[in-house]
Formats: sequence, C-alpha cells, structure tokens
Amino acid sequence: MIESHLRESLGRDYFIAPGVQVRKDGREEEYDILACSNDSIDRGMIVEIKSNLRKEDIARMKRKMDDVFQMLPEHRNKTFQGMIACVSGTADLKQQVLENGWYLAHIGEDLFELETPENFVARTYSATAE
Repeated sequence: MIESHLRESLGRDYFIAPGVQVRKDGREEEYDILACSNDSIDRGMIVEIKSNLRKEDIARMKRKMDDVFQMLPEHRNKTFQGMIACVSGTADLKQQVLENGWYLAHIGEDLFELETPENFVARTYSATAE
C-alpha cells in the first residue's frame, strides 16, 4: 500500500518508521510515518494518515512540514515531501492538500490509491530554503 509508493520514491536503501515520536527543545511531534532514503537520493517523506480529513489536519501538516528540520536536524541533508492519506474528506479539503504541494491518497480496506493529478508536482522542503 503506502509502503510500495514510498519504496518507489526513496530508492533501494531506505527506512520506513511508523509512529515516530520526537522530542526536541521542549517540543514534541508525532509522525504517522517517517520514511527516508539511506543512499545518494537523500529524500524523505512525512505521511499523515487520517480517517476523516479535517481543516485542523491540514494546519497540523503544514506545521510539521515547515518545522521538519528543526525537529529532525539529523536529516538536514535530505529534501522532504509530504503526503496525507485519508479514508474520507471533502473535495475542498482534498484540494487544499494538493494546493499545499502534498501527495493525496485514498485509503480503505486493502486499498491505497494516489489521488494526485498526473501533472502534479509535489512541493519539496529543504534545509537550505529555510
């Protein structure tokens, strides 16, 4: 499902960690899935999984993506992208996910389907752009 898409994005050497909790400088953050390459690709992805996508989920994802290098400074050499995978959500909220430059996926029983348009270009976050 999600893992196969991440494998394609990250190359042959990677790690995929579900339920990652990070505490840094008195702040705490939880990532549903944190995936990073371990080779020359130097790419990472943060995946948030939601049963019912809400407006506050988008705001939370924006904060996570904007703060990724403060919370995970050991990955400053990587570029990151984001993905929200949800069971349900309004068309407006799904459009907001795409407008933020994150991948959008529908998840269901034994189903994972990207809902990003063919011409979609994901936003890339890098430490040098901070």
